[in-house]
Amino acid sequence: MAIAVIYVGFSMNELDNSMSEISDNIAAGDKEYNEAVDLINNKNYDGALEKVFYASDNFNKSLENLSIIQNNSDNLSDIHNDYINTIIDEVELKRNAASNLISAIYYLRNNDNTTGSSYGSEANSLMDEAMVHQNTRNRLIEDNPNLFR
Repeated sequence: MAIAVIYVGFSMNELDNSMSEISDNIAAGDKEYNEAVDLINNKNYDGALEKVFYASDNFNKSLENLSIIQNNSDNLSDIHNDYINTIIDEVELKRNAASNLISAIYYLRNNDNTTGSSYGSEANSLMDEAMVHQNTRNRLIEDNPNLFR
């Protein structure tokens, strides 16, 4: 996971801390989400539910911090705006994937495999779409090294 620092109206120290925290929360959310999927595959629905709740919490924390940056950054360049919008889209998709995974777990736990699988499939699709945004975000960093550090 790449950490990018965006030069905006915050002090550099505040911005470094915010972007670092956002990156850490996304990485933790991704890890918890993947662990939840593994637990679902092993039919450990209670453990999976706990992990996916942690994932959702991390994605929500990231979105809150991104909103603060977006709302307090009047002097963002077009590239920075693209970056912020892309990472917000990514994390919203990941949060929605986690929500669908929660529904899948509830249905699977109650032996409604058809409905549970449907929610699980939607979660997978959302996470795949989120990865497209994550790759776009990483390309923005790579293509604009003078704007990110």
